[in-house]
Amino acid sequence: MPVVLGPHGDVPVLRADGVAASASAQEAARDALNVLPLAMLPLETAGLAGARLVKTARLESLVEVFDSGGAGSGRREIAAAVGAMAGPADAMERDAKLLQAVSRMASFDVFNLCTALRELRVAPPRGEGVGLSPRKRRELAGHLRPYTRALTDGVFGATVPAGVPLDDGLVQLHRAAVRANLDAIARRLRIDRQALPELLTRYADAALSLAYYQSCDRGLRNLLGDFSAWLGALTAIAVVTGTPANMRLVQEVQGALAELTLRLDDCLRHLERHLQHYWRQPTPLTGAQGQRVLSAYQGAIGAMLCGLVTKLTAWEQRFGEVPGSPGQRIDWLRQEMLPGLPELRLTSEQAVLDITRLSA
Repeated sequence: MPVVLGPHGDVPVLRADGVAASASAQEAARDALNVLPLAMLPLETAGLAGARLVKTARLESLVEVFDSGGAGSGRREIAAAVGAMAGPADAMERDAKLLQAVSRMASFDVFNLCTALRELRVAPPRGEGVGLSPRKRRELAGHLRPYTRALTDGVFGATVPAGVPLDDGLVQLHRAAVRANLDAIARRLRIDRQALPELLTRYADAALSLAYYQSCDRGLRNLLGDFSAWLGALTAIAVVTGTPANMRLVQEVQGALAELTLRLDDCLRHLERHLQHYWRQPTPLTGAQGQRVLSAYQGAIGAMLCGLVTKLTAWEQRFGEVPGSPGQRIDWLRQEMLPGLPELRLTSEQAVLDITRLSA
């Protein structure tokens, strides 16, 4: 997806796939919703280190050994990709098992990857942290201020004016107030104050994830507008309107997109509200239970964004320059757009139910 400049020619439009403007290939893979560099996993088979997991338009996870642009890419099923490598059989079996587990993730973004690795009790390779690239973090910095301000208010109270940067000197200056506020927060959460640093880190990661997902969503809306116009044009073509099966296909895709985007809007809005109030009135829900709620939000939002972005990016690559004949459009909708879409709707619906249950 090319970098597009904004209306003033200087500010890049945020990309739907999560990649920062002018990112290197390595940064792009780290920041993407639908790409997972295998170097971020503790694999034992050396030949897999330069490969990556990718989501296809059908929302399948394949191992991509190389990508030569217009000349194609070497994508294989996990078993075939691992089997083509050289290495001890037991190590390759462990790698295949880990890849199969990770491939079931609905989104490859780093926030959901962290959750998946924790659940699998797997640590990333030494020296290979799981996180956004520095370039992407800088791009999102301005979107974090409302949440860092809420955290500042919770920890420092009213002693720090808005806009004052946090540093060790500021903490020392207000040490007594900070200690008193942290003690009060720990009591409300019913946890030991020593457990607060990890909670603060999780909150910061959650705020960063929201900024990341919002940036993807803004890019997605541009794609959705173009795709909806392309799809709507089909309903004015006789070969489509005169064939009930074709009309049902178009209407099914339109209905799925409407449902998913509405659910995505709701999840983003509720996560934003949850984070804004996270430290203002801490309760036990802010603690361990609150972390489960945050992970559920990240899972639901990541799944919907990754699914929609992957499909619409594939559409843009296929039809972005040439609209295609009615037959080509219908074939693509049936062969690429529809597969995986019903499952995505069910996944997102279940995720929202999980959030509701955890928040009760």
